[in-house]
Amino acid sequence: MTDSASVHNWTCNGIFGPAGDSPSFALIVLNQPVTRPDILQRLWQNARVKICADGGGNRLHDTLQHLKGGLEGKSQGIVDLRDAFLPDVIKGDLDSLRPDVQEFYAAKGVQIIKDGDEYSTDLQKCIQHVEEMESSQEDDWIPIVIYGGLSGRLDQTTAVLSLLHKLRIRSVSTSKHIREQSKPNTAVETHDRSIPGSVKLPTGEELYISYDADEEEETGRKKARGVGRRDIRVVNDDCIAWALDSGTHEIAIDHSQYGQTCGILPLGVQESRVSTQGLKWDFDWLTSFDTQISTSNHLLPENPSVVVKTSRPVYWTMEIR
Repeated sequence: MTDSASVHNWTCNGIFGPAGDSPSFALIVLNQPVTRPDILQRLWQNARVKICADGGGNRLHDTLQHLKGGLEGKSQGIVDLRDAFLPDVIKGDLDSLRPDVQEFYAAKGVQIIKDGDEYSTDLQKCIQHVEEMESSQEDDWIPIVIYGGLSGRLDQTTAVLSLLHKLRIRSVSTSKHIREQSKPNTAVETHDRSIPGSVKLPTGEELYISYDADEEEETGRKKARGVGRRDIRVVNDDCIAWALDSGTHEIAIDHSQYGQTCGILPLGVQESRVSTQGLKWDFDWLTSFDTQISTSNHLLPENPSVVVKTSRPVYWTMEIR
């Protein structure tokens, strides 16, 4: 639909449908109720690494323990479904993980990591774990899917959306850097994450940090921080959402996995000029909480993709079947 050279392409293939040749993302399970185990299973079977954020271990354990009738696929024939869905890691300050759940997963060989840092959430600690995996394995950036981040308390949901906004570009704002920014009297405050290396000092001076991409080239691939966007999405039992940075985006839609409802939300910015192609009600307007926002729009089955052009970061969300 557009000139691919100037477009950021998004695909949802391999998140809920068949994963293809290999699982492609890291799944982080938050401490939120699991009301649709089928959604969790679809994510689980496509994830290359599974991480529970502290009390997320309780949610996984209890859902599988009390599930009646089993799940489809690989779990068939397994008496205890908990054995079919063992996380690779449980990480956090462990103030929510119950002793019986910790004992159960420890006996199964699950790695349990206590991180007592007071200035980061359990989710931030889990994202840092993924970043440590990327560094140690000399791997490309691993996409992240957060399960449970759009339900529960409003302040927790807002915190998840804020983190997505901060991590929409891989620059100096890695999760470790954001953790440092959360501490009081921090020396450096990120100023504009749309400009790699742009930071603002407490004195008001603006500092631009240059970098040489060749210095971080590994195994023939450029991995300079600041090049490309972090692919991180959040899912609950009804929808999936992620941040679109300023620019043009083409989102491939698998209509067998997603329902018709979608929306574009200007959270975290004062306003944004947004135009769309491929929706039932395409629009070209200034969107903000003071003017208008696009909610309950519809995807069209005959359109395999949607194009969104935005002047400032916005959130894209769509319904899950």
